[in-house]
Amino acid sequence: GKHVLPDLPYDYAALEPCISAETMEIHHSKHHNTYVTNLNATLEKLDAAVSSGDVSGIISLQSALKFNGGGHVNHTLFWENLTSKGNSEFPTTGPLKEAMDARFGDLEGMKKEVSAMTVAVQGSGWGWLGFD
Repeated sequence: GKHVLPDLPYDYAALEPCISAETMEIHHSKHHNTYVTNLNATLEKLDAAVSSGDVSGIISLQSALKFNGGGHVNHTLFWENLTSKGNSEFPTTGPLKEAMDARFGDLEGMKKEVSAMTVAVQGSGWGWLGFD
């Protein structure tokens, strides 16, 4: 099936004054939507290349698939993890705080190390750190 731009679980203005409604709307409806549109177009080309046995065509689409697929997944995670300022404080106790301290020393240590690892990543240095 085709990928679709996900609806946001909140209004564009929900993160003001930290992020303006205009910025949210442009980033969601234009920027993220471009990744979705280009991902779908790339997948159509990939289907055609696979159907015709065009190995060179398949290989040539890898970069577009990675860039647009990654952009779509990253933006979806981005929207799902944003929250209003009152709900965004890092915990002062608990398993997440303990894991952060054990691995990075503290929150600032994590920010420094993850920023250093992601600065050269295509897409303006965005990276994700998961906690399970």
